[in-house]
Amino acid sequence: MAKHFPTSAGMVNPHSFTHGEVPMNTPPTTRSLLLYTALIAIAGSAQAQISTRLSDTVSKGRGTINLLKNITAEQFQKQVSSSGNLFFAMDVNEAMSGNENRDCAGVALERVELVVKTTKGDYKFTNFSTKTSTMLGGSDDNEGGKDAKSYYTLFGKAGSNDITSSTKSFDLKSFDDVLSLKNVKFEGEVLSAQMDVRLLEIGDGRGANSSFFDFSGGFEDMALLSPEDAQILEKANIGLSAVPITVTFAQETPVVPSADIVTVQTPPPAVDLTPIIPAPPTVDPTPPVDQTPATDTAANNITPAAPPAAPLPPLSVFVILVAGLVAFNAIRKGTDYQTSRE
Repeated sequence: MAKHFPTSAGMVNPHSFTHGEVPMNTPPTTRSLLLYTALIAIAGSAQAQISTRLSDTVSKGRGTINLLKNITAEQFQKQVSSSGNLFFAMDVNEAMSGNENRDCAGVALERVELVVKTTKGDYKFTNFSTKTSTMLGGSDDNEGGKDAKSYYTLFGKAGSNDITSSTKSFDLKSFDDVLSLKNVKFEGEVLSAQMDVRLLEIGDGRGANSSFFDFSGGFEDMALLSPEDAQILEKANIGLSAVPITVTFAQETPVVPSADIVTVQTPPPAVDLTPIIPAPPTVDPTPPVDQTPATDTAANNITPAAPPAAPLPPLSVFVILVAGLVAFNAIRKGTDYQTSRE
């Protein structure tokens, strides 16, 4: 036989509700706050994008990056922004040869490809961009040969920068520039996520751009970024102020759209569902003086006007009350159903 526990205004019957439900003898204001807190927690979990350093690197101009080495499949799915973007940081680590210097170095990207395998199939993404580009591949000194093409580029400098990450315990100071993979969309549960990064081999180009954007064969660290950190790093413009005057490049559209940035971090205050009772109208204690002539019989037959009614509460109060009653009835019905089953 099930045991029954005594209840009172300060006690809860353990059989009156199941896990996750709010006990009915909880005061209405407390129930409202509990429900509101749960909603805020759910909303916060949907914005759980983070920044993290990736174990795999780009070495000798090539990199095979296993993204699930450093994050879970569930976290990877959360990293895709509302606009379908994935953001990555790179530490440009180049030898200071030719026209590069400690304050400015660069590399050009030939290809970035992401393959995501899910329970629904395989998805490949190759549409990427950075905020700068340059013309490369020509044989002339000014890079203006007929074979020249536009390539996205990444800039950086030696040492660390002085910017701070919005993600706790992540060192954004180690990175220089941002690249974005676009139109990332897939279905199913993620099984693997692997990215291939290839820097451009300049070849025998003799121009200033070819000398500057060639890679030295070292290694470049990479990180997966939240949209907030990607915007911070992109706006830092690391290395751009020290580009040699003979090197030419173009400014492209920023890779971090404003729609991907979460601007509201602080939840609004809890709504007080206590009914608002309007105060009665103020009555003048001094009796009115009847100035109607005694001979005016028609005026004596006039029915006195009714006293003014109490003002109606604002429409928003009714909306809040109705919402509160709906939530209250839903919780109560769930509780009644549970009790009847027992």
